[in-house]
Amino acid sequence: DSSNNFSLLIGSWLLGTVNMAALFIFLSYIPLFATKNMNLVPTQIGLLIFIQGISYILLTIFIGKIADMIGKLKVSIIGTLMTLIVFSIFYFSNNILDLMLGSMMFGVTSALILPPTMALAGESMSNKGKAMGIYLTSYDIGTFIGPITAGATSAIFGIRFAFLAIIPLILI
Repeated sequence: DSSNNFSLLIGSWLLGTVNMAALFIFLSYIPLFATKNMNLVPTQIGLLIFIQGISYILLTIFIGKIADMIGKLKVSIIGTLMTLIVFSIFYFSNNILDLMLGSMMFGVTSALILPPTMALAGESMSNKGKAMGIYLTSYDIGTFIGPITAGATSAIFGIRFAFLAIIPLILI
């Protein structure tokens, strides 16, 4: 049924958008937050970004297999909800170990979201190229929704609150 397929594509697109918004909040505000609140140096900040990336890379194939077994949408929704926990860790962080834990967990949540949603998008239409083109716009939209939402939130409430900007995006 084409309406179910389109719904699947839109659902995966929304989950992809939220994850990319979260990623770009992370990439934009972890360096600012860590420098301002914890006096971390560039190598420590680079380590935080590395931890997120490597945990994502190491888990994508494994989580892809799990998503094939138990359901791609279910795995993606779990990852999206876990993002709330991760960004709460960032919000409450007081030291580099807290940020390292959050960075590692954010890599896990990204692995729970991106590969399964990409697979769902590919399965949603017979024209795979068109489906992937539509899905990948979620990345582009997330790259500007995340930082602008976090920027407005931090301008009003302070930099720590930038991490809470993802909450309304997830709950929508």
